[in-house]
Amino acid sequence: MWYDRLPERALEPRTYGEESWPRCPVCGEETDTLYCNESGDIVGCGECIHYVDAWQWKEEQYEF
Repeated sequence: MWYDRLPERALEPRTYGEESWPRCPVCGEETDTLYCNESGDIVGCGECIHYVDAWQWKEEQYEF
């Protein structure tokens, strides 16, 4: 029927409380993204994981 094709009403936005944000199990910071390794273990979030340039790291390793 024609009324079967009407869009559903939008969901009411949820209000999230202070403690509802997920926290990183490594550093404890509130985050919306967690990073895990290939075996599925969480290794941190954007606050406790730092970007390292692989070429620069390689050069520093061979300086010794």
